[in-house]
Amino acid sequence: MKRNEEKQLMYTDVMVAGGGMAGVAAALAAARNGAKVILCQDRPVLGGNASSEIRMHIVGAANSKRRMALETEAREGGILEEILLECAVRNPQRSASMFDLILYEKCRAEPNLTLMLNTSVTGVQMDGDRIVSVTASRESTEHAFEIVAQIYLDCTGDGRLGMEAGAWFATGRESSRQYGESHAGEEEDSYRLGSSLLFTARNMGRP
Repeated sequence: MKRNEEKQLMYTDVMVAGGGMAGVAAALAAARNGAKVILCQDRPVLGGNASSEIRMHIVGAANSKRRMALETEAREGGILEEILLECAVRNPQRSASMFDLILYEKCRAEPNLTLMLNTSVTGVQMDGDRIVSVTASRESTEHAFEIVAQIYLDCTGDGRLGMEAGAWFATGRESSRQYGESHAGEEEDSYRLGSSLLFTARNMGRP
C-alpha cells in the first residue's frame, strides 16, 4: 500500500495497544468472553519485556517475596498462570524464542482476536474526551490503518495511546514526598531508564 492511499478501516469491539504480558492477557480475556479484539504490537514478537528481545522475567504475585514461614506461596492466576504452566511443559529449556511462540500461538488460536504485529499506534481521533478511532502504521509493509472500537486499552510500555489522546502524564522520577516513597530522592528529576544490556554468564570453574 502506497503512502498516499487511504487508511484501511477496521471495526472491532476492543482495541488493545501493546502486546506485552498485560496486553496479551487483556486481549485473550476479551476475546474469550465473546468480544471482537484487535491487538496492535509495535514489535515482531509478543511479550514486551518478557520477550526474546529483552528477556526480563515476569514479576507479579508469584514474585512477591513474602517468604513467611508456613505461609502458602503467592501465585499468579488466570491467563498468566495458564501461559506460565504451558511454558513449563513445552519449554523446559527456558528458550526465550519458544516463549515468543507460545504467546503467538495463544493469540492466533482465538477466532475473535486479530493480531497485528509490527504495527504502531501513531495517533487518535477524539470527540471531546472520548477516543473515536486510532490510527496505526505498519512500516514493514507500508500499510496504514484506522481502527474504530467500543473500548480502547492502553497496554503500551510508554503510554503511547493515552498520550496521543491527551491524557496527563509525567516522565522522570518523583520526589519522595509526592507519593510517600522513603527511598526516592528528595527532589524530582528527569532521569529515566536507558537501554538494556543483555548477556549470559556461566561459571566455568576457573577465572
